[in-house]
Amino acid sequence: MYGDVKRNAERTAMSDKTLVVPSGQKDLQLKMSDIAFIYSKAGMVSVHLKNHERLITQYSSIDEIQEQFPIDKFYRVSRQYLINKEAVKEVQKDKNRKLILHPDPELFNGHTEEIVISRYRSKEFKKWLKGDLEDIKNVPVV
Repeated sequence: MYGDVKRNAERTAMSDKTLVVPSGQKDLQLKMSDIAFIYSKAGMVSVHLKNHERLITQYSSIDEIQEQFPIDKFYRVSRQYLINKEAVKEVQKDKNRKLILHPDPELFNGHTEEIVISRYRSKEFKKWLKGDLEDIKNVPVV
């Protein structure tokens, strides 16, 4: 428990840091505050910026990059998405204690796709959204 709280405090302190992302033949330095979300599909991870720019990384899973993000700003809602809190427009309840996240289309590059948050993650997600970070582990989704 203490280790999780300590790690979360360290990750919260990183809010204004930069992230070095290997992309193609170069490493890109990005401000965390410029990132809207990280998306993973078919072994390819892309970083989507608030200015609608999309960068393909050399990562094959969000697991490889997740620990670098501040837990107070970013949350792993599924295997495919690590999202910035600012990109959340609305959350609604679904059946079986699941949640449906409606992202802000302006920050989600015009995508209006709904993101399902499993019933196993929904309670923790609601706490994160309210800023209650003490019990948040934000462990990788399997």
